[in-house]
Amino acid sequence: MPLLEADETAAALWARHLEVAGTRNTTAARKLTAVSSFYSWCARRGHVRSNPVAGLDRPVVDYDTSATPGLTRDQAIALLDAADGDAGPQAARTAALVAALLYTGARVSELLGADIEDIGTDRGHQVLRVRRKGGKIQALALPAPAADRIDAYLAGRDDVTALPAIPGGTTAAARRRMLFATGTGARMYRAEVRALLRRLGRAAGLPKDLAGSLSPHSMRHAFATLN
Repeated sequence: MPLLEADETAAALWARHLEVAGTRNTTAARKLTAVSSFYSWCARRGHVRSNPVAGLDRPVVDYDTSATPGLTRDQAIALLDAADGDAGPQAARTAALVAALLYTGARVSELLGADIEDIGTDRGHQVLRVRRKGGKIQALALPAPAADRIDAYLAGRDDVTALPAIPGGTTAAARRRMLFATGTGARMYRAEVRALLRRLGRAAGLPKDLAGSLSPHSMRHAFATLN
């Protein structure tokens, strides 16, 4: 069945397959959330009538047993607001990165390893192609909150708006440019992102213990609350 023609019955059968296959509750919940996010994104743009996954029961996940702190929907939005209000030369990058973490459910390593050239379209939808565990390339839908902030960030990048010629090359098109780059053009480190999130958590007024323990993986937990 074509992806955009799936109905609630097909969605329920897929969820049942995950259960029968012995998929862990945390993994199944994450998969259901990711697919639900995709269909919600398609529905908002008129590509499907409704989200067939929206009404499915999600596996019960006891986040109290997880060492990774979670965020409520309001806390996740407050964190994004803090990122939008951040100052400094990398303010646009901060907003784009936090939005990408919250709205795609991608691992931080996948986002930091992505290049600008990995942004594209799939069946008319804006996507970011990331390298997943095992080396598999997967296209992740970029919902508007993430896509708009990434576009705004890239609009201020000199290496995007005015590419220099590549020494020894014939065109500049062959150059691959890091999506989330430092001021010197290098890739960001996971530790930089963790420190950034904790600073933003404090700026967002999150509880002190929560803000002090935020990590990129916390954003994957928060992803489920926003979709």
